Amino acid sequence: MQAFTTGQLFPGMVEADQGKRAGELNAVLAMILPVNITPGKATEKHLTLAYDDILSVEYFGKKLEGYWHKKFSGIDELLLTGEKEYESIKTRCALYDKDLLAKAENLGGKEYRAICALAYRQCMAAHKVVKNENGEPLCFSKENFSNGSMGTVDVFYPAAPFFLYLNPVLIKAQTTPIFEYAESGRWPWPYAPHDIGKYPLGNGQKYGGGEKT
Repeated sequence: MQAFTTGQLFPGMVEADQGKRAGELNAVLAMILPVNITPGKATEKHLTLAYDDILSVEYFGKKLEGYWHKKFSGIDELLLTGEKEYESIKTRCALYDKDLLAKAENLGGKEYRAICALAYRQCMAAHKVVKNENGEPLCFSKENFSNGSMGTVDVFYPAAPFFLYLNPVLIKAQTTPIFEYAESGRWPWPYAPHDIGKYPLGNGQKYGGGEKT
């Protein structure tokens, strides 16, 4: 803040901070975007920001990458492609939003449209899509509160309409881990497991006694 208010350059990356846990740092992310403003003309700037968790989840002892790795070799290529295709992606997103919001308003009015817009974003953000050893998608819900479980059955159920609309392939990607766990022989009970582990470690249910009680 002091550098910004006094017109100084922001400090660069601190090498000594690399590799530390977030809790060990007073982390700050800042960027300067010079903007030339011409009277009577619109000016636009954008910033590309991404987070690469390297290995997204552990699924019964196997560390899996995010599904985006199926197309991109690394985060650098993903960001460069995103920048290159920025205008076309922005146009596609705007058209998609317009269509989705129009459908929601037609079904339930402006209030329903507003709720759908919020629920859509929250639902997508609460899931992680990774690729298994065969390059197929697996989609895991991520509890932000409660037990912090992943692949939770009672979270999948209310989220299902969203994924049926967005891409039904993601329904299979969510149920596959649940079925594989239930059929593995590790789950001894005659009902579905509540979850497959505590995010990001999907190595078996721990919640409420898990496989033991």
